[in-house]
Amino acid sequence: MITEKKYPVVCFGEVLWDILPTGKEPGGAPVNVAYHLQQHKKRPAVITAIGNDEEGRQLRSIFEERGIDTSGFTVDPHHETGKVYATADADHNMRYDIVQPVAWDFIPLVRESQQLVADADCFVYGSLAARSSTSRNTLMQLLEAANTTVFDINLR
Repeated sequence: MITEKKYPVVCFGEVLWDILPTGKEPGGAPVNVAYHLQQHKKRPAVITAIGNDEEGRQLRSIFEERGIDTSGFTVDPHHETGKVYATADADHNMRYDIVQPVAWDFIPLVRESQQLVADADCFVYGSLAARSSTSRNTLMQLLEAANTTVFDINLR
């Protein structure tokens, strides 16, 4: 008998607020991937970190409302939830100021995350979350448990 995996795809990395000229929007490449997978009924899990702040609670709530499992979200009591400030120049070229350090720079390695990755068919991760040693070390450990991987090099 074939059993369906609880989470066939696990996404790892940044969750943040995109602060745009028109307002703020939830963002981060891994959760954007998860959102689109959820739209296609693929039930993704996300491994990330948010701050112990209102911005983090809002993000978690938004993703839960969108049907994305947030059990892989850890709450960092020492760092704020991530933000990216996006501005456009006169030629409409975008510039991004990615705040650091923030909670997703400190994604801890926890047994539950390792098990999520080991049980998944696919592990999706990007280069941005590897900017800090803590999240990079967690990523390296999770990659060892992964079956198939997809790497987003974040060329935007």
